[in-house]
Amino acid sequence: MLTHTPVGLDEIIDTFGSLDTPRFESRYVEPFTLPYPLFYEGVKVTRARCHHLIIENFQGIVSRRNFLS
Repeated sequence: MLTHTPVGLDEIIDTFGSLDTPRFESRYVEPFTLPYPLFYEGVKVTRARCHHLIIENFQGIVSRRNFLS
């Protein structure tokens, strides 16, 4: 889980890794199940992929149904 926001390119690379890293995607990007289905262009989506450090952050945000109110 990401607990701080990196500031500047150096911190971003230190936190998330460099896109130039060999096998970046297989090292850092993971699939996960969404807390509830979303729809993209009319297609039901139940899984997504993102950097492993922000999976819990993403799930926490989309799980809060009233987070905009």
